[in-house]
Amino acid sequence: MAKKSGRKIDSDVEDIKEIYSQCEDAWAEHHNRFKAEYRFNRLNDQWDEDAKNARGKTRPMLTINKVNPVIKQIVNDCRQNKPSIKVRPADDYADPDTAEIYSGIIRNIEQISNADAAYDTAVDSAASGGFGFFRIKLDYAHDDAFDLDILIDRIHNPLTVYGDPYSTAVDSSDWDHAFITDVYSEAAFKARWPNAEPTSWDGDDGIQPNGSSSDQEVQVAEYWCRKDVAKTIVKLSNGVVMGAAEFEPQAEVLAAQGITVVGSRKIKAKQVYQKILSGSDILEEVDWPGKWIPIIPVYGDELNDEGERIFRSAVWYAQDAQRRYNYWTTTSTELVALAPKAPYIGPEEAFQGEDSARWETANQENHPFLSYKGGIAPQRQPLDSGPAAGAMQEALIAADEIKATTGVYDASLGSRSNETSGRAINARKVEGDTATYHFTDNLARGIRHGGRILIDLIPKVYTQDRMIRILGEDGNAQNVKLGQPQPTSEQSPGQRKNFDGVYDLGVGKYDLMVDTGPSYTTRRVETREEIMALIQAAPPVAERIADILAKNMDWKDADLIAERLAPPDTAPIPPEVQMQMEQMGQALAECQDALAKAQSENLKGAGEIAKAQVEQQRLVIEEKKLPIEEMQAKAELIQKQIELLTTQTQGAATTKEAEASAGEKNANAVAMTQFAQVVSEMSQTLVALQAGIADLQVKSNTPKVKKGRAVKTGDGAWQMETIEAA
Repeated sequence: MAKKSGRKIDSDVEDIKEIYSQCEDAWAEHHNRFKAEYRFNRLNDQWDEDAKNARGKTRPMLTINKVNPVIKQIVNDCRQNKPSIKVRPADDYADPDTAEIYSGIIRNIEQISNADAAYDTAVDSAASGGFGFFRIKLDYAHDDAFDLDILIDRIHNPLTVYGDPYSTAVDSSDWDHAFITDVYSEAAFKARWPNAEPTSWDGDDGIQPNGSSSDQEVQVAEYWCRKDVAKTIVKLSNGVVMGAAEFEPQAEVLAAQGITVVGSRKIKAKQVYQKILSGSDILEEVDWPGKWIPIIPVYGDELNDEGERIFRSAVWYAQDAQRRYNYWTTTSTELVALAPKAPYIGPEEAFQGEDSARWETANQENHPFLSYKGGIAPQRQPLDSGPAAGAMQEALIAADEIKATTGVYDASLGSRSNETSGRAINARKVEGDTATYHFTDNLARGIRHGGRILIDLIPKVYTQDRMIRILGEDGNAQNVKLGQPQPTSEQSPGQRKNFDGVYDLGVGKYDLMVDTGPSYTTRRVETREEIMALIQAAPPVAERIADILAKNMDWKDADLIAERLAPPDTAPIPPEVQMQMEQMGQALAECQDALAKAQSENLKGAGEIAKAQVEQQRLVIEEKKLPIEEMQAKAELIQKQIELLTTQTQGAATTKEAEASAGEKNANAVAMTQFAQVVSEMSQTLVALQAGIADLQVKSNTPKVKKGRAVKTGDGAWQMETIEAA
C-alpha cells in the first residue's frame, strides 16, 4: 500500500514543490472554470443545485443541449481543415530540397504518432472548457533499435497540466516551468521504479481506492524546467558562425583548408531539463535536446481582466440563454402535461349512477363510455392554453438568443433557415465560420509552435548516417539518406548542401508556415471538379491537361494512367547539344535553299532549251553543269557535317553519362532523341538533293529534238509547226 516516506525528502524535491505550489495556485481558477464549463457544455449539467432542490424529484427538469452542436461544429471544422506545417529555408546555407525533407519528416512524425488525435483532443478541450494541450516526446523507433523517433502525443486530461504562472505568450513559447501530473497504481509504480518509495507527489499520498482495497494509486509529477546556460560561438574566416563545441572536432580539417576563427563571443542559450518525481524522490532526470518545453497549449477564447488571463469555452456567453431555454421548455412541457387532468364539473347526482366507479378513474383510464344520472351532463373545464403557448414562445426566443451569442446560425449547422438561395445560405455559413474562427486560428498557433519545436529537435534526433522515411504532401512514402557529405575545396562544413540523395539536416536554418486551408484530399477533389469545368468550357485543353486530371482521380492505377497521358518530356537541352542542333538547322536550311535554287534554274533552263536551236544544245548543257556541280559540292559538305557532328555528339554524351545525375541523364537522352530527329530530317533532305542532281544530269545529257507537222498556209505555202519538244 502506498504510504508516506519516513526518510528525509530530497532538498531539490522541496525546491521543486515550491515552484509547483506557485503553478498550482495560478492555474487553480483556470481548472475550476474548465470543470464548470465542461460539465455544462458536454455533460448536460445545466441546472444549478438551487433549481434542483426546488423542483425535487416530482417535477420535470429537461435539458435540451443546444450548445453542444456548436462545439462539435467548431471541432469538426478544424478536423476538415487541419493545419499543415510547411518548412522554408531561412538563410543562405539552407536550401529548398532540404526544407522539403524537413516537411516530409514532420508529416511522417504526424502519421506514426497519430498527431491528428492530439490536435483534435486539444481543440475539443479548448472549445468545451477554454484550453487544451498536446505534447512532443521521444521514444525508441523499435524495440530492438537504439535510434530515437519524435512523437506527438495527446494530453487527454488538460487538468493535469500546470504551466508557468508568469507566461504571457499565446503558444507557451516563454514557459520556463511546467508540470504534468499522472497517477500510477502501486503495482505499476513499483514495476517502473522498484527502488523508490511509493509516496504521492501531492503530499497527501493521493490514495484513492479504485475498486480494490489492495491496489492504491500513487501520484507522480513530471517537471519541466528551462534555464539559461553559457555558450561560446565562433565566427570563421569564410563567414560561417557555429558553436565552439561544434567547431572543435572539425578544427584540423578547416585549418587544412585555410579557414580560421576570426571572432568569438559568449551567449546565453536555453537548456531544458526533465525530472520525474514522487513525493520524496527524483525518480528520473533527462537533459532534453531542444530549447523549448515540449508542452503546447491550444487556448479558447482568451480574455484579460486587470492582468489576469481568463480562458473561456466557445459557448460561455450562451450559457444563460441555454438555461433559459431549458426552463421554458420544461415549463411548457409541464403545463401541457397537466392540462388533461382538469376535473369534470357537474351536479352531484350526475356522478352517482351506475358508472360512478368509472367516474372515479376518468382522468387515469380511457373508458369506452361514461353514463351520468340526471339531466345535466358533467363538463370538463376548457384547457387554458395561454400559459403553455407563452412558455413555448419564450423557449423560441431563448433558442434565437443562443444563435446570437454564439454567432452560429441554422445554416452553419445544416438546418433550414430563412435563407432560400444558395448564395444566401453560403453567406450565412461564412458568418458562422468567421464568428468561431479564432478557435481554428489558435489551433494553428499551437501547431506552429509545435513545428518550431520539431525543427529544433529533428537535426539533433535524426542524426547522420541514418535512413529515414518521409511522406509527400499526397501521402506517398520515400526513404532518404541522412549523412554528412565531405566539403569540396570551394565549400566549408557550414556551406554543405545535399548531393547524390544524401541530406545534412544540421546545415542552415529553417522556419515554417502553417497552412490552415482544406486537406490535401479536399483540395484534390476541388481540383478535379475545377478541371472538369474547364474542359467543359474549353474542350481543346483536355488533350494538354488529361494527365493532371487523371492524377487527381480516385482510380486504381491513376498515377500509371496519368504517366501514359503525359505530354512528351520537355526537359532542358544541354547547351553544347543545343549549339550543334542550331548549326545543323542552319546547314539544313542552306541545303533546302540550294535545292530550291537548282530546281528554279532547271525550269528556267528547260524553257530556253525549248526555244534554242539544235546547234546551241551543247552550249546549254555546259551551262547546266555548273549548278549541278554546286549541288554536288553542297551535298558532299552536308554529308561530312552529319558524320562529324554525329561522332562528336556521341562522344560527348558517352563522356558525360558517368558524371551526370539522374535528371541530367534524362535530359541528355531527350536531347539525343531530338538530335537524331534533326539528323534524320537532314539526311532525307540530302537524299532528295541527290535525287534532284541525278534528274538534272539525265535531263542535261539528253539532246533536245523538235517534233512538229506541216501546215498549209492561206497563200498555198507549207509551214512547219512545233507540237512537242522532247
